[in-house]
Amino acid sequence: MAPTATESPAQTRWTTSSGRTSSRGAGRGRKLPEPFTIGHFRQWAGLLTLDSGAPWEIEDFWADIVGEVFAGYREVLALLPTGSYKTTTIGGLALYHMQFREDARVPVGAASKDQAGLLFEQAAGFVRRSSSLSKRFRVYDGYRTIVCHRT
Repeated sequence: MAPTATESPAQTRWTTSSGRTSSRGAGRGRKLPEPFTIGHFRQWAGLLTLDSGAPWEIEDFWADIVGEVFAGYREVLALLPTGSYKTTTIGGLALYHMQFREDARVPVGAASKDQAGLLFEQAAGFVRRSSSLSKRFRVYDGYRTIVCHRT
């Protein structure tokens, strides 16, 4: 069953086949794309707030890379220059996976302890700054752990 939307005066409330709901400022009668598609990931990411205070917009080259992950490849190699939001995107992708995959466990690692710390802080920052995540996730700083609570 495809997710459906119902309109309220201020926002749209999406209901998925699993019964989960999400509020979005989308148009009347629009359907939310299925999870683990680029369209769904872009809409979900647009609800998150970057550390600059701006909404997160997925660039096309990242959509291509995330599409390879969603296609089911066990490994995806992306060689990208400094400043291409690798840490931010991987942190966001980990949160997305936790939210939409039942019983998800998402261990993430990096080339150094410092980089792993940055990745955790980016993901934790998304949770703290984004109302759509702060209701569903809990950050445990001392353990460098983020837990998704089903609602």
